[in-house]
Parts: sequence; C-alpha cells; structure tokens
Amino acid sequence: MSINPEVLAGELEILVNRFHGHRLLDVTLDRYAEYIEAHLTEAEFVRACRVIFDNDRYWPAPARFVEAVHGNARELATEAWADVQLAIKEGSTNLDFLSPAGRQALRAAGGWQAVYAAPSEIALDRARRAFIDSFELTAKRDGPKALEAPDVLQLETVTHDGQ
Repeated sequence: MSINPEVLAGELEILVNRFHGHRLLDVTLDRYAEYIEAHLTEAEFVRACRVIFDNDRYWPAPARFVEAVHGNARELATEAWADVQLAIKEGSTNLDFLSPAGRQALRAAGGWQAVYAAPSEIALDRARRAFIDSFELTAKRDGPKALEAPDVLQLETVTHDGQ
C-alpha cells in the first residue's frame, strides 16, 4: 500500500500538534509511516487520523491507526467467538463466516470438535481464551487482511442444453 508522503506527513503533523505541541524525531515518524503503509490504504489512514484526532486523549501507538478503522482486535475476537457459539447453538457446521484470524484462532482452540463438543465448562473456557488470544495476535501481526470477511463464492448452476 502506498500513501502519498505529503498526506502522511501532513496528517501526522496535525496529530503531533494535537497531542504533543512539539515536533517528533524524524526516525520516530519514519517508523510510524513504515507500519501505517504496511497496514492501511491512504483513505483508511486519513479516516484513522480523523478518528484519533476526534476521540483519543493520548498519542496513539502504531496499531491504533489500524484499530481506528478496522476495530479493536480483542473486541473483534470476542465477537468472532460469539459467532462461533451461535453457530454451535444453531447446529451449524458452516464456518464460512470466519475471517482468516478466526480460522487460525479456531485451530489454536483445538479445532471445531474441541469447541463444539467441549467436555466441560473449564475446557470450553480454555478454548475460548486460546481462541481470543490467537485471534488478537493474528490480527495485530497480519493487520486488516486477517480480519477480512472471506469471499463466499456464489456458484452458478450451468446447464448445457446442447447449444
């Protein structure tokens, strides 16, 4: 992803003025730019800066820019766990709704069977913690691509009528 250097510098300068009132070292801003460009598009970055400017009280960590646009990894993990539990309650084994982070988290929790047929509340709680921890780690490490909803292929029925 590429962000116009003038946009990046301008938005970060606004945030620096809002939170610090003095200039940060170029090496620090370069580190922020490196992280941000690896995880956000220019439009997402600008949106994140607006959210941070409007709502935050302290200078943000690099991951905060991603969270401002895509959500907090821990909260998203908790929501994904609730979705898995709902699928279990409904008797569904279709996990197409899980993001890449959700799929990785389910593996870390012991897989579908370990969650679906947990032998005790203690085992289920252990699976829940493993799921949430793994989801959060994957989301922070891989960024927005780990949170993307999976592409659900819609297969068309093709009929051959001899033409």
